[in-house]
Amino acid sequence: MSPEKLQERVEFRLDPHTKRLLQELAHRRGQSLGETIRQLLREALGLRAEARRRAKQEAARRLTRLGLRDLPPPEELEEEIHRAFSGAD
Repeated sequence: MSPEKLQERVEFRLDPHTKRLLQELAHRRGQSLGETIRQLLREALGLRAEARRRAKQEAARRLTRLGLRDLPPPEELEEEIHRAFSGAD
């Protein structure tokens, strides 16, 4: 999320163990603690899934505009795309 959209501030307290776990997760992800917490909150609220759904809808609109014919069913196409981007054979 772009920094200019982050306008609200929330403060809360954590026990040391939870904070350490969050810091370790942030480190593994290569993110700041704040970004990790924001991502976890978005996931918990279902916002990430909604963003993926909108992206898939836009991709489908773009494919339709290309006028392609004989595309596989959506489930098969999604699987092929997943394989292509994950490096699986």
